[in-house]
Parts: sequence; structure tokens; C-alpha cells
Amino acid sequence: MIKIVSRLTLKNKVPLGSTCEFELVRLDPKVETRAFLRHQGIFYLKPLSDWATDDVIHLFPEAPGKYILAVEWRSADGSRGWVEQPFEVVASVRRTNNSPQKIRIDRKTRLWVPSKWETGSLRGYEKPTFEILSQIVKPGWVIYDVGANIGLYSIRFSRLVGKHGHVYCLEANPICVYFLRANLELNGAINYDILPVALLDSRKLSNFTINYGNSGLGITRESSFYAWKVGHEIAVQSYSLDELAETYNLRNPDLIKIDIEGAEEFAVMGMEKIISHHRPVILLEVHGKLAAEKTFRRLDGAGYRYQDTSSRKEFHDVNDLLSWFPGALLQIICFPPLKN
Repeated sequence: MIKIVSRLTLKNKVPLGSTCEFELVRLDPKVETRAFLRHQGIFYLKPLSDWATDDVIHLFPEAPGKYILAVEWRSADGSRGWVEQPFEVVASVRRTNNSPQKIRIDRKTRLWVPSKWETGSLRGYEKPTFEILSQIVKPGWVIYDVGANIGLYSIRFSRLVGKHGHVYCLEANPICVYFLRANLELNGAINYDILPVALLDSRKLSNFTINYGNSGLGITRESSFYAWKVGHEIAVQSYSLDELAETYNLRNPDLIKIDIEGAEEFAVMGMEKIISHHRPVILLEVHGKLAAEKTFRRLDGAGYRYQDTSSRKEFHDVNDLLSWFPGALLQIICFPPLKN
């Protein structure tokens, strides 16, 4: 009833970062289908889409390795079945080693990373941002690292704030929490707490997708990218930062870093009291202009100034920032009003 026709070249191989297309050829145009992915032996049970009669499947794999596109079909007469199409995503690292690796980021920093190919995205990563942060952060500061991942920022923050400061590392992905703790211990950090929660606008259980091939892809349902991220769907506990800090007697923040894959607006919604009372510096990674506008509008009226960490451009208000914003993934530092 259904046949998959690959639009890939090079013997069904595609470079990492490219879009894959597969055509579904139907003997009966009314036959419905839904698709799933298997990746390196893991069958992700979250469907790519619900039952539909679409003729083309578009995929954007974000981890290398061998895949199988599995398409389930059903017809009006009750018959149903499966068809499969293998393909491979190739990274610049020639040999993909899926075992954890210990790497050196710089003279002081070592990290355990989940796989060999992920090391390339970490070496030299965020260098302009770290240069700015080293000038801003003061000894004794309290920092909330929201979306701490495997600890690259948390380790740097721990050194910058010193023994009298503190770093709260918030991370909902249980795999990343494992590496986060190992990396903080590996680098001798002692002034931190890891909070294994998602940061959103309220306390609730939230659907969360894990991709075992890419530790950077943990994402909550609140993200605008949730439907497009393939992975293992679990439930995680979420809080607003206002409630989390009050409930568990956390120290007031001097700086909040937020990198949560498109759910930034909800995190900012949940910290209105902290922003109003304490005016922390905020480092935001924003994913596209639409998400950026929704997020920064939440800060409108609080008197923040903004700086793009890459170009070092400065903006005095939200409108100036959004009129310039190029629509890409950017890191923006939000500075509170100067104290009189």
C-alpha cells in the first residue's frame, strides 16, 4: 500500500545539518501514515507526526549515525502495515564513537562529554560570551545557570564567583545531570547546587524530549520547536523561578543565564518577582526572531539594556533590539538599569 522513495543521494547518506526528504508513494491516496525514527539501535516512540496523508516527510536529524525511517500505514478497510527506509547521517568526525569521552576545553577545564562528535561543538564554544562574562561577574555573586547541560558554563561561573559565591545549576535532562555532576567534581567546583528541574512559568509536570545522540536537545513541550524534535518523551518537574527560590530558600541572583531551547519566554514569565525586586543581569540564548520578541517583551518596562555577545552591538530598549534582530540564534546580555 505504501512505498518510501528516498530523495537522498550518495547511497542514502546525508551530511549532518542537512534536511532529509522522503516521498511516500501510495497505491490508495486515502491511506493514512505516521512516521517514527530508529537511531543507533534506539526506537523513538514519539511519532514525527500524527496520522496524515502527506506525500513528503521532511527530517532534520541533529546527531550522526545510522537511522531507519519507519512508516506505519492504515487504510479505510482496516488493513495496516509498516515499511522502512534506512539512511545514514555523517558528521565531520570520521569515526563516530558513542562512548563518553574526556576532553580538555582549555588549560583549566576538562569535561566528560557523551560522545566523540559532540566534542567539536564544545571546544572554543561561546568564547565571546565568556570574555564578556569575565568582565561582568564579581566574586561573591550568585548565579542561576538555567539549562546547565553538562556544565560548560557552570564550571566557569563557579570559578568567577569564588568561594563566597554560589551557582545554582538547573537542568531537566537526567542524562545531562549525570555528566553535569561528574564535570563539576572533575574541575574541583564546590560552590554549587544542581536542581534537576525544568524552569518554566509554573509548577507542573511537563513533557520533555531527550535525544540520546545529542545531549543539547533536551526540550520541553512549551518550546515552539517541541513538535520537530525527535527523541524519547518523558515527564519532568517544572517550577517558576519565583516559586523555586522561595520554596527552597535559594539565594537571590546577581546573574541568570537561560538556554532552554526555545522555551525562554515561559522561564522569564516565571521570574517576574525576582526581576522586579533584584534586577539581575540576564544572559539569554534566543532561538529566532519570533521567540525573541515574545521573550524580550516580557522584560519591557523593567529598564533593561541589551548587548549582542557576538557583535558587541548595544541597544537601549526592546524596540531597538528587535528592529535589528537578524532572526538567527543569538546570545543577548540584558543589563539592569544603573543604580543611582
